[in-house]
Amino acid sequence: GRRQGRNTRRYSYKVQGDDTTYGLSLETNVAPTCTLAAAPGSVASGGNVTLTATPADATGGIYRVTFYKGTTKLAVDTSAPYTHVWVATTPGTHSFTAVAEDLFGAKTRSSVQSVTVT
Repeated sequence: GRRQGRNTRRYSYKVQGDDTTYGLSLETNVAPTCTLAAAPGSVASGGNVTLTATPADATGGIYRVTFYKGTTKLAVDTSAPYTHVWVATTPGTHSFTAVAEDLFGAKTRSSVQSVTVT
């Protein structure tokens, strides 16, 4: 599951004239990065295309990677290596992306990778 409080920063302050110290916790999160590779870039109908996502997160870790063909969800992978094999069935140019989600729910979409099916 997702972690809570992994990236917490604590601050203390005193109110003027008061000897009590009060604590304040703030959580910050930086969205993950995500790159996508599609190989091969050109394939005959019926061939396989391997989609490989490379996510990184500086503030806690990767929760999952979701692979898309256009706006259609293809697969979800929750552990490295983050890959999905797509069977090319329809001739034409197809566009793929991957969305990396970190343990705090921040998401980043990769740039588009295109594959030509002949």
